[in-house]
Amino acid sequence: MGACGLTNRVGAMHLNLLDKYENLKPFLVDIYDSHRHYNLSEEEDKAAARQELADAIGTLLEKDLQPQEKDVIADILLALIEQAGIRVRQAMAQRLARVEGVPLSVILKLSHDHIDVAGVILRQSPVLADLDLI
Repeated sequence: MGACGLTNRVGAMHLNLLDKYENLKPFLVDIYDSHRHYNLSEEEDKAAARQELADAIGTLLEKDLQPQEKDVIADILLALIEQAGIRVRQAMAQRLARVEGVPLSVILKLSHDHIDVAGVILRQSPVLADLDLI
């Protein structure tokens, strides 16, 4: 599935959740818009678009979220990570490595990625416990 397919899949999968989680709506829209911007960017603009996407995700996860909201965000991010290229995953890892509110499932997924992605997570993530590293 291409990046546009991912945008459609994630958008359709969680579109009905926008009404359920009103306080997440602006942040989910930012992530969606950033992802579309990245997909539509020319190659020379991709770095800025990657950073914009990573910042939108980081900003969302720095919010005080309810457990159900974190679960929804984790599902969206895991789908994004699954389909994203290494440079997007690197940008996400750089941004999320120091954020305490990142769901463990997302951190574990990134920590088992290519070393260019996993390295910063393994070195800096406050979410990982010693047992997670064994």
